[in-house]
Amino acid sequence: MLTFEPHPRSVLGATTEPFRLTSFRGKVREIGALGADVLVALRFNTELARVSAENFLRDIVVGRLRASHLVVGYDFVFGHKRSGNAALLRQLAATVGFGLTVVDPVGNGGEVFASGRVRAALRDGDVLLAARVLGRRWEIEGRVRAGERRGRALGFPTINLDLADYVRPRLGIYAARVALTDDAEPPWRDAVTYIGSRPTFGGENVVPETHILDFDGDLYARRVRVALIDFIRADHRFENVAALREQMESDRAAARRILADPPTLQPEAAHPPARRGART
Repeated sequence: MLTFEPHPRSVLGATTEPFRLTSFRGKVREIGALGADVLVALRFNTELARVSAENFLRDIVVGRLRASHLVVGYDFVFGHKRSGNAALLRQLAATVGFGLTVVDPVGNGGEVFASGRVRAALRDGDVLLAARVLGRRWEIEGRVRAGERRGRALGFPTINLDLADYVRPRLGIYAARVALTDDAEPPWRDAVTYIGSRPTFGGENVVPETHILDFDGDLYARRVRVALIDFIRADHRFENVAALREQMESDRAAARRILADPPTLQPEAAHPPARRGART
């Protein structure tokens, strides 16, 4: 499989908002789980962005990577100013010498399985819909960093991560599960995750803080994965710390109830969608 890193949108300034659904480490893990033998990650920069679509295909894909058969999505674009697409690949297949499979859009009736749909679900706090489209729980992963230890003072010690360029989900409290390893199938621990700016304390930056249930250990500098299971409530500013602590007790109890019988992750049935022209 061929991919690009960093994401082209971040290099080309195609968006001003955080948009990434999966870290590069997570992408490698998921692609490996699909059974790919080799993953080629091309470093995307302005020099590569200037390469024409035809030269990219001839010199890199076929010339350097020796590709004999390409499989691309129906809306795949590549090359300078996104000038290459499936139609161009069909034109060049015979002359350059490679086979071609173009995968048609797949969805569940009226909606295409698309990254935009996942981002919209996350912004609405509908992590179950996001998971059903992805086929897996949406995760934040990274290395635990030092926090302000307010959670510990309140009786809710947390691990703190950095959202970096992940898409921002709806701010609030989530039932979650935490893996203390980046294995493909690690043991998961029940948790409750807060994503917000801590308005009760006058915070501004959005941060993810996760309280692992029935766990007391030092995870500083460890790499962890946090999977969001279900939305509990929206972020809220409390009048005082006592009210916040009372709500946190309620949130923890709600997370326990959800995680004791979590909503099933049944990927939506995949078949050609009815809607026209949808794009990832």
